[in-house]
Amino acid sequence: MAAPAKSKRKRELVARSGVVEDWGGHIFIHGDRRAGDGCRTTLMSMDIRGELKTPVKGVTAFRLRVTPEISPSSGNAEIPAVGVWTSAKPALDGSVYLSDREFDLVRTMAAAGKLASIYVSFQEPYYGSSLIASVSFSSDPPEAE
Repeated sequence: MAAPAKSKRKRELVARSGVVEDWGGHIFIHGDRRAGDGCRTTLMSMDIRGELKTPVKGVTAFRLRVTPEISPSSGNAEIPAVGVWTSAKPALDGSVYLSDREFDLVRTMAAAGKLASIYVSFQEPYYGSSLIASVSFSSDPPEAE
């Protein structure tokens, strides 16, 4: 007789808004000659740091790395996702992937000093990680929760 299948606990989605306090940019350029001719790769990202209005498992600090991709997808996981939280302590630390156009808009808002808040919907963290279902960036202050 076969053993009963283990049921996966479906994690609830939680939503939080946060105040953007700081941001920084990163660029990495790499040259490669594996195929015989020179190849150059550029990787860019922004780190957006701040505080959530309501804690998640006692944590309010966040750092979200925003990275452009030519064709970002929603992944093939248990929920459609635009990113992932990889660590939950001492701060929520994660990444989201945006199209080049979306990344340029967020970068422009930040450089102009207009990036004020984020709103993010994600699975309840389990062992420090969770999938991010949606994220928005705004020049308006976060709404009360």
